[in-house]
Amino acid sequence: MSIAIKSWDEKLSLRVRNLDLELENEEIREIVNKVKKIDLGIRESQPKVSNEISEFCFSFPNIEVKLLVDWTSQDTKCLINGKDAFLSRLSCFGVECTSLGIMFSRDVQFLIFSLNERRAFLHILVLDINSFINEIIFYKLNKKFKVAD
Repeated sequence: MSIAIKSWDEKLSLRVRNLDLELENEEIREIVNKVKKIDLGIRESQPKVSNEISEFCFSFPNIEVKLLVDWTSQDTKCLINGKDAFLSRLSCFGVECTSLGIMFSRDVQFLIFSLNERRAFLHILVLDINSFINEIIFYKLNKKFKVAD
């Protein structure tokens, strides 16, 4: 595979075909909107709460997702079928928060979480990995040439 996530703090830091790139969350959404995808839909979950940590569980065909949220530190952890997925930091407006997630396998599983302390919604899009990689490169090249004009 020619894509790997290095980190996801304020920006998603990727290594794509020997290029180091950074993408902001809005840039990622723009790229995802352009890529061929399968929409698995939206699921809702009520939390199991223990020691200030909420656990949200979601079931999709062949995909089990668990989201853990520590509301005090706003740390998050996501597992897809038991494997770690990368998440953006929580972005909160009032009591509503959002987070984006991504995991690579034969394809790209792109997750959009919308949550508060009482419930969470998860929207999963499955993207073609080659289309995703190509669109990232085209997006960055296009942006670079626009800056040069």
